Amino acid sequence: MFSVLIKGFREAHALSQEDLAQILLSFSGRESIDITTISRWERGISAPSIANQIYILRKLGIKFTLDAVLPSISSESIIAPLKHRYSRIPAYADKPYRNELPSFTFSISDQLENFLNDNQLINFNKNMYSTDVEANVGKINLSAIEFDSVRIYRFFREQNLVGHLAYAVANTNEVIKLFEGIYQTEFKEAFESELEGKVLVVFSSYASDLALYIYLAKLVTSLLSEQQKIDWYLGYSFINEDWQVHKRLGGKIIYRGEPLNEGGVKIGKTRVKFVICATSVPTLLANPVALLSELELEKDYAHSISPIND
Repeated sequence: MFSVLIKGFREAHALSQEDLAQILLSFSGRESIDITTISRWERGISAPSIANQIYILRKLGIKFTLDAVLPSISSESIIAPLKHRYSRIPAYADKPYRNELPSFTFSISDQLENFLNDNQLINFNKNMYSTDVEANVGKINLSAIEFDSVRIYRFFREQNLVGHLAYAVANTNEVIKLFEGIYQTEFKEAFESELEGKVLVVFSSYASDLALYIYLAKLVTSLLSEQQKIDWYLGYSFINEDWQVHKRLGGKIIYRGEPLNEGGVKIGKTRVKFVICATSVPTLLANPVALLSELELEKDYAHSISPIND
């Protein structure tokens, strides 16, 4: 519980409630936090929003699990909208959403540039979307930015590539400069005051199956939970169902691709080829979907996913 975590932190560091209030003021952006507020938090009488709880715990460097701060929720309420999304997958997926689970294997690498120019991935995207949706991403000058970490996952069903995830972590200011150079658009405002932290950039991602989506959610939310300096999640959506998932996770559009007559991402009465969206990490982790990484669901779905043996 937030009350136990925040009180334990204060006592472990021999801080008064006034001391803690001053520390919180240094990064909260609020004009004042009084000791009465701290006292009410510690006694469990009141608490900040879930997103603000996660923000405070991360900023203070307090280790926590998502199920310690998120309210209990039925697994079916999380899975139901995702099942609907995965009943409409083209090409490699089975339709309607299956009762029996297939098995998948995956490989891991850190060669992002090679991945984005991979012919297998390009052909996969053409099959998925009937267009080369990764064209803009592939033109990014990756040497212009220093990444803290890079991970590329390729998922296979038998010999077929059926999903992928390519992400990297970098300083927020460097990511802003990179995307402003590519799209000639001001991005700074989208990241508000959190410019000195880090961003997890998802360069390319696709899950052809609900089990793969849960596995990817587990990978990403675990990374965001563990690396407390990551303030933002930056991702792309090329089809409307995927944008709806981003939207449910608290994402906000920071760039829209060129208009389309059909397909793509629907925004109001218009359609665009793709959107780039940003989500603050506390907002994303405060969403019940984040619990996919900690609930029993992975036993029902993601157990069928294993690394490729060399």
